[in-house]
Amino acid sequence: MKTIEELRSSIVDMNYIIENMIRENGLYCLLGEAKVGKSAMALQIANSICNGIPFLDLKTNKNSILYLSTEMNPSETISRINLMNCRLNSNDFFYTYPDENSTQLSIIKVEKEIMNFSENHNGKLVFIGFRSSI
Repeated sequence: MKTIEELRSSIVDMNYIIENMIRENGLYCLLGEAKVGKSAMALQIANSICNGIPFLDLKTNKNSILYLSTEMNPSETISRINLMNCRLNSNDFFYTYPDENSTQLSIIKVEKEIMNFSENHNGKLVFIGFRSSI
C-alpha cells in the first residue's frame, strides 16, 4: 500500500501517442453499440497520429498505424477514408482484411501482421475492428 505522495513520486515518464490519452505499449478498447461511430473515430485517430496533428486538441506523436479490419472491407474502408477527408498515406497507414475465402482474421494472421508492422515499420498503434453484437 502506498500513500498518495509515494504514488506521485513513483510516476515514471510515459511515451504518449496522444497526449494524456493513449500511450505506447498500452491496451485500449473502443467499445459501443453497433453503428455509433467506433470505426469513424478510429480512422480519425489514425489520421491525426499518421499526420502528427492534434486529436481533440491533444498533441499527437506522429506514428504509423496498423488497421486490422473484420468489419469494413477494403472498398468500404477507402470510401469512409475519402468521405472523412483523411489524408492517410502508404508510409504511415497499413491495412489488412481477412482473406477472400474467409470472413475472419485468424489469430495467426493477426500475430504475423502485428509482428511485421512492429519490426518493419516501427509501428506503435494497432486498431482491430471487429463486428460487434454488443
